[in-house]
Amino acid sequence: MAALSLGHRSEALAINSSVLQIVASEAARPVLAFSDPGNPFPWEVVKHYASRREIHMMSRLPHVQDKYDEWSRSIRADFQSIDDWLLSVVFNISLERCPESGKLKAVRDSPAVNQAAYAFRKNDFPYNVEQGIHHNVLWTLQETSDDELRNIIEKHYDSSKVEYVFAVNRPQHRTVKTIYHAHVFSRERP
Repeated sequence: MAALSLGHRSEALAINSSVLQIVASEAARPVLAFSDPGNPFPWEVVKHYASRREIHMMSRLPHVQDKYDEWSRSIRADFQSIDDWLLSVVFNISLERCPESGKLKAVRDSPAVNQAAYAFRKNDFPYNVEQGIHHNVLWTLQETSDDELRNIIEKHYDSSKVEYVFAVNRPQHRTVKTIYHAHVFSRERP
């Protein structure tokens, strides 16, 4: 049996073979203990975190986290920020060299930038979720309501065949600070 702390109240997930129960408790919130590679996050846990906008509580497999850390260091060596790299690659926004740092910076205020643009992409560094759960990211150039996000996401899925959940990290937990984005998790309907 494995335990996991979820949410602002302390909640434990008891996993006994294929049965998943969410059990409330009044105890103080313990440290997350579900990042064991042998225990990927099941759908019910993904839904739980997404519904509370607490996906920062989820983690990657160690080798995926190592690749992310290495990628992040290499991007920051040449770009002002990861955001600038993403704006260039995902939205094809022009770059200029910052005179102070010599690093590349996206020219976000260019008239050629379509502020209504969005990109729906596979997450290159997905969280450790069960097989059959897909982790994508919906990037937008402006803050977008949940209803607008849902409308965009539904263009990518046949809701009769696929179920999904999404969440936008709270500002203090965003590694990409200036590009609004939602983590989208999906799976085939059972």
